[in-house]
Amino acid sequence: MQRSIRYSLTVFAALLVSDTCPASAPSLVNFQGQLRDSTGAVVSPGTKSFTFRLYDSFTGGTNLWEEDQTLTIGDNGLFVAALGVNTPLTAAEFNGPIRFLEIEVESNILPRVQMVTGPYAHRVSTVDLASGGIIVGNTVIENSADPDDNMSFSVEDPNIALEMRSGGSNLSPYIDFSNDNASDYDARIQLTADGVLGVDAELDVSGMSNKIRFHYLDFGDLPDPTTYHGMFAHVHNDAKAYYAHAGAWVPLANETHSHLVTTTDIVDGTITDADVNSSAGIAPGKILGTAATLGATQTLTGDNTFTGTTVFSDSSLRVTSTGVRIGDPEAPSSAVVLQVERRMSSASGVFGLYTILENAGAGSASGMQSLTSAGPTAPVVRGLYAQGRADNATRFGVTGEALTFGVITGTSVGVQGTGSGGTTNVGVEGAAGGTGTKYGVLGSASGAGTNFAGYFMGALHCTGTLTKGAGAFKIDHPVDPENKYLWHSFVESPDMMNIYNGNVVTDAGGRVTVELPSYFSALNRDFRYQLTVIGQFAQAIVEREIEGNSFVIASDRPGVKVSWQVTGVRKDPYAEAHRIPVEENKSADERRRYLHPLELGKTQETGVAYELTAVRANLNPE
Repeated sequence: MQRSIRYSLTVFAALLVSDTCPASAPSLVNFQGQLRDSTGAVVSPGTKSFTFRLYDSFTGGTNLWEEDQTLTIGDNGLFVAALGVNTPLTAAEFNGPIRFLEIEVESNILPRVQMVTGPYAHRVSTVDLASGGIIVGNTVIENSADPDDNMSFSVEDPNIALEMRSGGSNLSPYIDFSNDNASDYDARIQLTADGVLGVDAELDVSGMSNKIRFHYLDFGDLPDPTTYHGMFAHVHNDAKAYYAHAGAWVPLANETHSHLVTTTDIVDGTITDADVNSSAGIAPGKILGTAATLGATQTLTGDNTFTGTTVFSDSSLRVTSTGVRIGDPEAPSSAVVLQVERRMSSASGVFGLYTILENAGAGSASGMQSLTSAGPTAPVVRGLYAQGRADNATRFGVTGEALTFGVITGTSVGVQGTGSGGTTNVGVEGAAGGTGTKYGVLGSASGAGTNFAGYFMGALHCTGTLTKGAGAFKIDHPVDPENKYLWHSFVESPDMMNIYNGNVVTDAGGRVTVELPSYFSALNRDFRYQLTVIGQFAQAIVEREIEGNSFVIASDRPGVKVSWQVTGVRKDPYAEAHRIPVEENKSADERRRYLHPLELGKTQETGVAYELTAVRANLNPE
């Protein structure tokens, strides 16, 4: 009869074996270990048949790679294997977040071990062979014939998006643009040796949102007008615009009136009815005053007073003595001071009200402030009322977000609620109804550092059942409160169990009655007992079980100190109506989803609450 032998494995190293070719990634993984039998003794020298398999999880998962090898077991059970010698390892096997190696020795499958760091070098080759990816830090492209003649892309200054430098013999670098593969170019941008940027191309900015600006500090800084004939430029200290014509810089703005064109600048007879409005009836000549009554788009300056009801021609704004209505030609409602309406059909995000407020000073700023008051008989007063209504979408009545401009400092609070001044005060209230799973308040926290989905400074009361992944108390350490915390975990049980304990001493007759709380029998059932004798070798038993909220302990001699513990299962009405299900089948929409997916080796997307947190992350306005 052949005896079956079980093995165990001690891993010493899993290292990459370098190739001789510097332009390719290593193709072998050096694996070293020590083989022991089921008693813990090292395996004797000899040869063994090994099968190595690569998986994407600790248990189960997908078999990504496999190969068989016959290895020599040396002294102390040591062996060395070069993984990939029979079945090559490629970058595809390591194109994932985590990998585990399974080893089978003569039909004995050993627990999988995690591959770390080294094997992922299969994903990297040299720059010559790299496909895709991101280059981090400063990058220099050198001319092999002249290393000083190079082009560098620098990210040293965070205010510079792209910086190109040249050195060596190339003191006039240029960038060429071509629409074909010909050796010549269609457009060129070149920096001359004296620091002038030239453009050899026709510029057309009619379809571009950006503009070209030629800005100079003083008039003496302007270049030669003959060389730059037709160029427009602005001189800051003169507050004027110029253009180069006939060998001179000609001013475009009137110096005295600061860019405003007055009647002295208009040639008689150059403005006609067609220039203003075909029905204006304005004779050729100069125009004096405002043209606010004309049909073209006008800009009103100074103080303007409107009386009565004002209706704009597109019916988008209506102002009356009762209120303002935007987006609808109807009169404003007497119950709404400001009413904004717009019915749209857009595939992108839209906003009913979008405000931007920037305060460069030291004072506080509020993008919106609302003050609402009502008489003493009003049933409800709301400072802000918001509804989010849609079908087949995630809806939020209020979304709050607090951010910085990149400097990590201070405190950010997305939504703040304060209630005071009443007999009952609630800072934030959450309620959920309808069908399906309901969350009165949903909180999540993730990222580096400490994360609290909820943080309560004060007592916490829950009228229902509290469920959790783990539980503990955390206090300032009694011995070193300045520098340490002390943690203790909760005691867990599949039953709704209560624990009672104490110490007693038996009398001269070797007996003692233990009195329990007056509510004990009304609250508990299914009693369990535990006795421990203290200070001497003696025997103690529960002579009489619990009756009338007490029980009797008896010892084989008098004066025996006994530590006792009694447990009971709750039988109060709430406990009877809400027994904790020790094992529970997941609902159909929760199957193959996990409360703690990462701890189970799953992806974050398989979390039970992932869809809720993902939707919130995608709804932040830009």
